[in-house]
Amino acid sequence: FEPGRWMAPMLAHPADGGIASLAARRRHLSNFEVFGDAPVDEWLCLASLQEGTAAGSVERRGCEWLRWLQRELPRRLPCVGAVDEPLAVFHQLQYLQRGCAISAHVDAPTPPADVVATLSLGTGLHDTVRVGSARVRLRPGDLYAIAGPARWEETHEVHPSTSDRLSLTVRFASQSELQNC
Repeated sequence: FEPGRWMAPMLAHPADGGIASLAARRRHLSNFEVFGDAPVDEWLCLASLQEGTAAGSVERRGCEWLRWLQRELPRRLPCVGAVDEPLAVFHQLQYLQRGCAISAHVDAPTPPADVVATLSLGTGLHDTVRVGSARVRLRPGDLYAIAGPARWEETHEVHPSTSDRLSLTVRFASQSELQNC
């Protein structure tokens, strides 16, 4: 991927609609080139992070917030709610340096995901994404999701920002489709 872009994959919490089985995680997430072919067993794990933090700590509250987000997006975003038994496949924490972009692309079929929802956590006030011919300005706290033709047929990209940018992406897939893979 592009210079100035760092990403960390994190396994979703199985108690809140994440993939529970280690075998399923390996089957669906191994060989995902974006993370340098890092073995799934070495990814961050939301359940382990939460268990390893002190009650009431900032870290624990962050884990609880991520679990809330993972649980609530299917209820609050119609495109995620429309997925048959949505499972959070994984979270992707991403940092883009000022001036860096994610170039125009169409998503690859792996790892499986019907919907990709991204929450802008960054500091930039001039962040924009483009999906097909639509350009959307993002502010910190904005959430956008792409699904269907927006992922598989239309090019989409993240334009360079005037400041560093932090985001969290959650990928959702149908539980029944994952079982058939």
